[in-house]
Amino acid sequence: NYLPKGFIFGGYNYSDSNDAVDPKGGFVLQAGVKFKMDWDKPFKNINAKKEEIYAFESRIRDTKLKLKVSVQKSIEDFYTSQKTYEVAQEQLKEAEEYYRVTNLKYKNGLVSNTDLLDAESMFTAAKVSLKKAYYNIIRSFYRIELEAGTEVR
Repeated sequence: NYLPKGFIFGGYNYSDSNDAVDPKGGFVLQAGVKFKMDWDKPFKNINAKKEEIYAFESRIRDTKLKLKVSVQKSIEDFYTSQKTYEVAQEQLKEAEEYYRVTNLKYKNGLVSNTDLLDAESMFTAAKVSLKKAYYNIIRSFYRIELEAGTEVR
């Protein structure tokens, strides 16, 4: 598109639209050079490179923000799992005491075996809940390391 192009045009031109003009026809010969110049092409290239750099920097900024948010979320999940573990420990203590009291009452004939089974079920569920909370703490701790990019031990 940017290479120069030369041309030669010739022919005979005849017109009888105006009677007062003489001669009515004549030979025409034209020669010329045609070329396309894009004066602002270097500026367009520079602006395109600037846009690429800006887009790259924007992606870096977005990635950093996403990492920061994910690390903050992982830290909050870690603190939440710690609180959940503390609650599960209290729940286990209460369930253990309830089971102990219910077992004593059952041995003395004051409660039915259904009540004892309910107390045992509550005690078992509290143990399971404590184990799950413990594993959630471990998982959230390693999630922090993974999100932060540190070496997971």
